Amino acid sequence: MPRNLIQPVFAGILICLLIAACSSGSKMQPIPNELPPPEKAVSAPTEETPSTPTPPPEVVSPPLATPPQEVPSTITPPSEIVSSPATSLMNIAPSDALLVLQIKDVAEALALIEDSRAWQQLIEAPAWEMLWAAVEMQTEIRESHHLIKPGLSILSHVLGQEILLVVPKFRGILEISPTLLVQLNREDDLGEILSSALQVALANIPDTRAREYGGYSYLTTGPIGPNLRLSCGVIDDILIASLGEATIRKVIDLHRGESTESLANDTDFSQLISRFQGAATDKVTDFQTTFHIELGKILEFAELMYPMARSQLDEEMQPMADEAIKWLDLVESITSVSNLTKDGFIAQSYVEFNPNATSKNFLAMLQVPPTRHDSIKFAAADSGSYGATNLIDLPKLWGMAMGVIQSLPPEVSEQILGGLDTLQTQFGIDIEEDLLSWMGSEIAAVSSGDLSFLPRDGGNLGNITTVPDFLLLIQTTDSMKAAESLGRLADLLGMTLGAMVNWETMQYLETDIHTAQIPDAPVQPSYAVTDGYVLIATQPSSLKAALDCAKGNVKNLLTNPGFQELRAIAPEMVNSISYANPGKSLEKALDTFVQQFEAAVEEELSGSEDVDFAMIQPILHQSIGFVKEIVKTLVGQLRYTVKDGDGLRSFSFLKVQDLDASFTHQDSPEAQLARSLFIARGYEEKGMSNRSHAYLDRVLEIDPDHPEALMMKISLLESEGNEKRANWYRRKLGFPNESAWYIVGPFPNPDSEGFDTVYPPETGVDVEDTYETESGEVAWKKRRDDNRNDGFVNFKEMFEDTEWKVAYAWTTVTAPESGEVELRVGSDDDVKVWVNGTEVLINQVGRPATPDEDGVHVSLNQGPNQILVKVCNRELDWGFYLRFTDENQRPIKGLTYGN
Repeated sequence: MPRNLIQPVFAGILICLLIAACSSGSKMQPIPNELPPPEKAVSAPTEETPSTPTPPPEVVSPPLATPPQEVPSTITPPSEIVSSPATSLMNIAPSDALLVLQIKDVAEALALIEDSRAWQQLIEAPAWEMLWAAVEMQTEIRESHHLIKPGLSILSHVLGQEILLVVPKFRGILEISPTLLVQLNREDDLGEILSSALQVALANIPDTRAREYGGYSYLTTGPIGPNLRLSCGVIDDILIASLGEATIRKVIDLHRGESTESLANDTDFSQLISRFQGAATDKVTDFQTTFHIELGKILEFAELMYPMARSQLDEEMQPMADEAIKWLDLVESITSVSNLTKDGFIAQSYVEFNPNATSKNFLAMLQVPPTRHDSIKFAAADSGSYGATNLIDLPKLWGMAMGVIQSLPPEVSEQILGGLDTLQTQFGIDIEEDLLSWMGSEIAAVSSGDLSFLPRDGGNLGNITTVPDFLLLIQTTDSMKAAESLGRLADLLGMTLGAMVNWETMQYLETDIHTAQIPDAPVQPSYAVTDGYVLIATQPSSLKAALDCAKGNVKNLLTNPGFQELRAIAPEMVNSISYANPGKSLEKALDTFVQQFEAAVEEELSGSEDVDFAMIQPILHQSIGFVKEIVKTLVGQLRYTVKDGDGLRSFSFLKVQDLDASFTHQDSPEAQLARSLFIARGYEEKGMSNRSHAYLDRVLEIDPDHPEALMMKISLLESEGNEKRANWYRRKLGFPNESAWYIVGPFPNPDSEGFDTVYPPETGVDVEDTYETESGEVAWKKRRDDNRNDGFVNFKEMFEDTEWKVAYAWTTVTAPESGEVELRVGSDDDVKVWVNGTEVLINQVGRPATPDEDGVHVSLNQGPNQILVKVCNRELDWGFYLRFTDENQRPIKGLTYGN
């Protein structure tokens, strides 16, 4: 029986709720808002600068009882946790439930979160910073992450020990009445005040009606569906919310003692719970979580609806659907209980089958006695996972499949049976004789935990293939027959696929390994027969590792200390056992994935102007590292399965390391810089300048010359009217002083014709020259500084006539040594640039001027170099920016401008 059947969906939810309930901490520290002003720091913003944003809570396990050493008929109740209330919500929940979800010790869990050190480590983890910044931008709630801890504190005072969700059984769709019961804390003033406030809030919901029953008041809302109303109220210390009024009245009857038909007194439910606790006690409050669902009852309702749906199916599909319906009520119910211990998470699940709907072959498999799993000898000590079972009887399953095939419509069953006959007559392969006859009672799987992510089609992100390292083991009662049968199947595969598959055989440790050579395939399917097992793997290397382990060349999983510790929980004789080390497996997978993903992303984004891969890369590294460190705390998990004539019981144990000791995170300067710049941009776009300043300051603390951060800082300060402080940052960008430029103009530019007109300055510059224009004589004039130091040479404020005109600017730049540099220009409007008489930049475009709009590689000679700039105005503003930088937009050190 597959183990997935044993673990209900809600097990994951319960793990999250419980593991998110125990950690330890200290106060959050805000990020520094240290500005590097020229003389004195401008007063700090009125808003508090952002602390390292907070993530959702992570939990350390509270101290509980040690797990049992044998297959448990009972799980030891928690011995070191605050005891549950004397009266459980189970006592006032209606019996005969379709679904039950109970979560206990809620208040204690919330209190543990507040004081946990692991919680503090998590809220300071930088990976959450962008998330909380996004929340603040959307809501404009400052320091939104600071609301989490007070919120937990309030909840720990409001909530009591237990939360219970119950869905009573129903016969019609309109009778569904899920009910939520939440115990409230009335032991302190805050709990009393908020509980009373909740009652007032419920009474003020629009379109509500007050109801009285059994001396208690509750409210019903307006219709939320056909004959459906929400009923809610606070009855003593219990908050109740239910669809419809029938269930809430049952709860009141139970609460008043007018009825005894509660879940706690439900015989069927108690019998299921007793499978975990034993017959000596009928308590259900010993578990921190309880989950139960009656699948059989749901399927009964589905079968009532099926006749209507059947008429909508094609006639060919109806018989097949009829056959499928027969298998739907295989499972009667799933029940799970769980606890946290000082070492990890313990969970048990019980799947109850319907003997009347289950085939004899399937029931026979449940009677298979437990055994030792010899396949573990093939699992190396560092294996990522191992699982084995003797409950999957392939010959019996084949018999069940044949029964289903023969019951299908004749045209369908004949086609399938005809294919099987062809397989035997043409290729000499009989499924039962060649495959099933040599299979033993054990099937197992082993993985090293390695995953390869192989991008195809040139690294396209949509074509990343995941290839697991996987080994399947099937016990054989006749190794020679198994080898012959698999050989015939390999030949059949080769014949079918032709040149696509070529089988090769090699010997390793006196064992033949047969490998399919498939061109351009990410896997090399391989098989071998040895030591009473058939081994089938995705790669021949997996077979070699398994053979090394079986021959004793490397240690097997039984020698792994972590596995030994977990293995002590399970008995030696068991039907199924499985082990996984998710920390090891995921860490390897993430390392491989990041390498392949980065290559694919870089190729995908190459040439993109909208996405900066250099920014994404450190954020990706930091986020993946954060995930890896969390995963490392999950050092392993063990599951084993026992069975009886009515169902299967699964026991699982998730081993958790000490989060407070092991959880650390490294935030590299590159990741801090990229993340802070990304957040600063977001705040700037939202107009939240104080928040943007704080994150820009962090960028400039790491990289004082970061060009984008400097420009954003200048832009923010300009918008705030803080010119003095903006000037200090402008000087760091390396723009020439405006007094370094000589200016001449204006020249005519009718209909932009001046852009291609060669005016005298383009043939040679002598600042003593004058030129005749249609408006009169013009001469070179030295530009005066405007005390802004922003690098913008403003022609409009120099000339009276500025519409559709041309002007030139000339200067010299003296370089300490010759070499390649970046010339970066921004203009309003069309621009040409000459360096030492060579035209290096041409851009005919109408635009407002911003720094660094255009960039070209140029060569500067050691010593003086002449720079000539031509800017053609169309309308409105007129001028340009110019500076020399390296390839990372940092200004070139040692340049001097002007004579």
